Amino acid sequence: MSLSKVRCDRGGKADLTRKITALRQRVQATAARVNLASEAARREALIFPVLFEVAELTGAQMEIEYAVEVNRYLRGELDYLLRTSQNAVVVEAKNADLVHGFIPIGGRTGRLRSLDG
Repeated sequence: MSLSKVRCDRGGKADLTRKITALRQRVQATAARVNLASEAARREALIFPVLFEVAELTGAQMEIEYAVEVNRYLRGELDYLLRTSQNAVVVEAKNADLVHGFIPIGGRTGRLRSLDG
């Protein structure tokens, strides 16, 4: 779902801007008060609240720890999967340096469409 569609369907640009500003402030406050050294801390304190707001704004369904199995060699769990009828977003919360998280999930994310039929 495009951002312009969200603006039209969910209360207009001013409301969207207000929600994003509030979410940004919440993330900054959380980062200042919570030790984010572990994956669990980042997932629970930062990533989930942001993705939940995205799901609310877009009407997406959120899956947490979504199991993916393409074949016996290519399987695992996605930390988060947000889906609408037209789009899907995969989010992994593996390392403080998120670049490393993109390598192991590359094959899995490319196969999601085939899993859902």
